[in-house]
Amino acid sequence: MPGDKILPTRSVWLCRWFTWYTRKHMRRHFHAVRVARRGRPPQPMPDGPLLFVTNHPSWWDPLFGLLLADRFTSRQLFAPIDAESLRRFPFMRRLGLFGIDLQSLRGARTFLETALTVLHHAEAVLAVTAQGELTDVRVRPVVLRPGVGHLCARLSQGTVIPLAFEYCFWNSRLPEALVSFGEPISIVAGVSADAWTQRLATALSETQDQLAQDSQQRNPALFDTLLGGGTGTGGVYDWWRRLRGWFTGRPVTDELP
Repeated sequence: MPGDKILPTRSVWLCRWFTWYTRKHMRRHFHAVRVARRGRPPQPMPDGPLLFVTNHPSWWDPLFGLLLADRFTSRQLFAPIDAESLRRFPFMRRLGLFGIDLQSLRGARTFLETALTVLHHAEAVLAVTAQGELTDVRVRPVVLRPGVGHLCARLSQGTVIPLAFEYCFWNSRLPEALVSFGEPISIVAGVSADAWTQRLATALSETQDQLAQDSQQRNPALFDTLLGGGTGTGGVYDWWRRLRGWFTGRPVTDELP
């Protein structure tokens, strides 16, 4: 696929505004947004075609991915989305999202053509929720749709980075948004689509398992905090804790007793 093909529509000013809105929105709905320390992203990011392959446990995943791309890369983020969702929310076309029909051969061709166009632009990064549908983080084995394998089989170089999302409650009223980057995988020519699909499924499963182990520790020290969000339990109880802290001189934490 030639590198001079036109990328999907992406408005710089709209993406900047939406990224700002996403930060504010996630701060309000999560206790914190955290990156696992043993799953930090490579810095700097590799040159050449760059593909994030992610699990898909929640509605929040695209917003979380937008924050990560803005924080850890200088590239423009592009991602496929179900064509019906794009028809319902057409403004998302200007955020670098492109619609695909998940149930047709034509949709598969559109995905491959557009994805290859994105990957052959040095200033772009592609993110794919390769499971194709919302899937609980505990489901094993991890099963990916074949499109991502066919995509990798059509590349002669580049890097794939598994990306695991998880959302859980620790000791606060609000949930934690957690992410872990897996080990980068270098793309080489001559590997079949089926082999790529299986290799990426294994890598994503390992990344999810590692994140789950860290999550179960309920220890913020195992993570870097990307965003600090809401705290406390709110209402009268939260007001009483702060008043008691003021009288006793003890720090007010956001954890339940």
